[in-house]
Amino acid sequence: MKPPVDVRKSRTTLFSSIGIETGSLCNRHCYFCPNVYATRADEWMPDELFAKVIGDLVALRFKGRVELYIYNEPTRDPRLLDMISQVRARLPRACIMINTNGDYFKSVRDVSRLFDYGLNQLQVNVYNAAEAPGADKGKVQRGAKASLKRYATIKAWLDSMPGVDQGASLYQHVSPRKRVAKVVKKW
Repeated sequence: MKPPVDVRKSRTTLFSSIGIETGSLCNRHCYFCPNVYATRADEWMPDELFAKVIGDLVALRFKGRVELYIYNEPTRDPRLLDMISQVRARLPRACIMINTNGDYFKSVRDVSRLFDYGLNQLQVNVYNAAEAPGADKGKVQRGAKASLKRYATIKAWLDSMPGVDQGASLYQHVSPRKRVAKVVKKW
């Protein structure tokens, strides 16, 4: 049996991106997402485990993309800014991304602080919560109207932020010095 490859001493790359789910829940239950039927306790990743994961990435000299989301809403986590800051400090060459529904954003400051702490890729998916198979047509229309307003608000915030590129692809590694963001209509 061959010994495992020591990526610290070879040119072998194990992965170029890693998703870290720091919380277990999302504030939405979109009909197309596993969260609509999954029953998980509302738990947070222990700080020690997060530090260990980042430490392991440091040991690997990781410089890929760190995605702080999976099937959860990352902006629910009150530690998000500190976690972004920790990743940026310990993995300065990494690209840091979150994908969010934007529901917890109350002002442009909420968005700009993410970038100030070291985030460099942000996707905001604006959903119509009422849109589901068999949903009441009036409710869907009201939800679409509210979603369109939310989309316009977040888009205006991004437009007002100097140095934020809204045209670049969010699913490619970008320089940690670059700020990329998109707000996407999902209805």
